[in-house]
Amino acid sequence: MSLSCFPAFVLAVLAVAAIGAGRAAAQEVPPFPLDDNEDYAALGIRAGGFLLFPAVGSDLVFTDNVLRTDGNEKSDFAWSLSPRLKLESDWVRHAFSFEGSSRHLRHFKFTSEDEDEIDAEARARIDIRERTRLELRGAYSLDQEERTSIDVPDDAATPPDEQAVRTRATLSHTFNRLTVALRGGYDMYRYSDARLVGGGVVSNADREFDQISSGTRVSYELSPAIKPFVDAEFSVRDHLQRVDDNGFRRNSDGYEIAAGVEFDLSPILSGEISAGYARRDFDDPRLRPVDGAVVDASLVWRPSALTTVRLTAGTDIAETATTGLSGALVRSAGVSVEHALRTNLILGAAANYRRADYKGGDLVEEYASVSAGATYQLSREVALRAGYAYEIFDTTAGDGYEANTFTVGVLVRR
Repeated sequence: MSLSCFPAFVLAVLAVAAIGAGRAAAQEVPPFPLDDNEDYAALGIRAGGFLLFPAVGSDLVFTDNVLRTDGNEKSDFAWSLSPRLKLESDWVRHAFSFEGSSRHLRHFKFTSEDEDEIDAEARARIDIRERTRLELRGAYSLDQEERTSIDVPDDAATPPDEQAVRTRATLSHTFNRLTVALRGGYDMYRYSDARLVGGGVVSNADREFDQISSGTRVSYELSPAIKPFVDAEFSVRDHLQRVDDNGFRRNSDGYEIAAGVEFDLSPILSGEISAGYARRDFDDPRLRPVDGAVVDASLVWRPSALTTVRLTAGTDIAETATTGLSGALVRSAGVSVEHALRTNLILGAAANYRRADYKGGDLVEEYASVSAGATYQLSREVALRAGYAYEIFDTTAGDGYEANTFTVGVLVRR
């Protein structure tokens, strides 16, 4: 199986989106309704100095390869429930926001593939002085690992859960046109045990770790719309189990240095793009350092009032507990387009690509997807939606899969 069968036009789009590669979260398709149209924008619920924006989606999902296998594919239907809540402050000074969402997928036949995902993030901005501010962020996520992950046993009855807690504090001060920001963070990553078919359990305790990071960004305002910057970060990863089950010491320290530019050419173009270098060294001398060029981007382009194009890219150094492998340099990129064909009819499409190069072996993993969808707004509160996604996964280890997924459902929001 090879990604050579992936449509050529998709790869061309991705090449534009990811020169140098990067990490990108897949865009949600079908899209949520655009809020630029006053006739269909969500009004929210006033609660004192806050605005609440609740929403819930209910969808019927069909997948032709629910187990993500290469050969002997099994299809299944599933029902998905996706509640979401967004809260924004409406204050003269300071700011607070919260956004939480979850997705609960229940299959008709293959209940082992049921999913429960949670994402929650809170942000606070404290305006200490006119040019000095403190920003706080806390996030939590719960997800299930992919069956194709090299750290998931082939005979796992259900994919293990992975949880992450991330915290950040950033203090910034502006000296005329120069802004200096200092930040620190503490993250925790936890994994449930893998239960095997026929009984037995594989512990994932040796994969759990905490990360402490500190960094700084210095930016200069060339104009109100353009700010070049340099950014540096140092981090330490401390595993809860000093020696893993295979006898390797996986504690590590790493750094990343990058230079880039922030754009705020509203309403046409906004976001930032940067390039640099990252490296991570491990306590165990048998584990090779993971390093390479990094590219990060998060751009939003609005060529018209009805069309939005999002471009993302990034690079990450991922952990693994596989014998002999130190980690993976993960690069991915994504591009999505939303267009309001009519004021109440929105079309969306997205393409994503991810490549993981593992150090200490010749293992390479590639993943790509394309998706498209439509949202038809009946009113401000109710919308019908439908979508399709095609995925392909390939690896030098010989395992891979292709899958097609169809979705149809309704979104209710306030």
